[in-house]
Amino acid sequence: MFVPTIVESISSFLEGESALIFNIGIFCCPALFFWDFLLTIEEEYRLVWARKKFGIVTILFFLIRYSAVALRVVSMVVYTDALDLMHPTAAHCMVWAWWEVVAGHLLFTCVELLLIMRVYAFYGQNNKLLFIIFILWLVEHGASLAIAGISLPKFIIVGELFPKPYQVGKCTVTYIPGIFQTYWIFALIFHGILFFLLFGRFFYPKWNTRISTTHLLFVFLRDGAWAFVTIFGMVMYCALAFELNPQAGDIALTWMFTSFGVVGTRLVLNLRSMNVSDQPLQESVQMNNLYVLNSLPNERSVSFVRRVTMPDIGVNRFTQKE
Repeated sequence: MFVPTIVESISSFLEGESALIFNIGIFCCPALFFWDFLLTIEEEYRLVWARKKFGIVTILFFLIRYSAVALRVVSMVVYTDALDLMHPTAAHCMVWAWWEVVAGHLLFTCVELLLIMRVYAFYGQNNKLLFIIFILWLVEHGASLAIAGISLPKFIIVGELFPKPYQVGKCTVTYIPGIFQTYWIFALIFHGILFFLLFGRFFYPKWNTRISTTHLLFVFLRDGAWAFVTIFGMVMYCALAFELNPQAGDIALTWMFTSFGVVGTRLVLNLRSMNVSDQPLQESVQMNNLYVLNSLPNERSVSFVRRVTMPDIGVNRFTQKE
């Protein structure tokens, strides 16, 4: 009769605990995502499809929202398989890995394009700045895709590594080549630049002027600057998680895809809801007692590509600066 040693018993326990944490993370992601999805169905119809105007922002919205849905649905099938119908081989798991890379990169690309459009608005439609950012964006994606193409075939992925009830999904990554870490370096550099531009636009004026924290916070939330901070934080989280171990990286990747889907959707819907009418916004601001507004930004100030205004220094109003 086989009697496991103390070391083997502890190792088995730790593997089980790791798998349990993994499964909790995997189940929380789709729960959060689909909860937000259901909350925004009415807004999606009213602010996107009822308009019957299909521009670049609408196309990006569709790709972000439904590529995120596809990622979540497929991942739930692969990770859970409640009926135990799937018994994938390593080759099947590699196909799954390529699916995550391709669909995830599409989601990542669309969200980044929205952020670039917002930077274009933040800096008064500065075409020179837009050209520089676009070149950096092309470099980032070219390098990232090249690294993914080189490193992904070197991944070691096995199916059903752990026995039930400690199974960490049907496909488990056990080895990631070191070159894959450089995938996140380019993304961090690019989003660091966007974050620096955001810092210069929103935070630096407060240190040199009399803009109140309340004014700054209102504009920060109104104009979608919060999305830059969220995306930068998630990219950094993914980079650090993959440094720990493949399972931590897998959890981080799942949360990153979820957050990208939510952030991209909310960014479009929030800005469009402010374009519908300024009056409800005025009442909301006054009811919440943030501060008394003598006038509110017109719809131009919350457009994706039109100029974004800041509060005038020393006066309690927003105006359109030409």
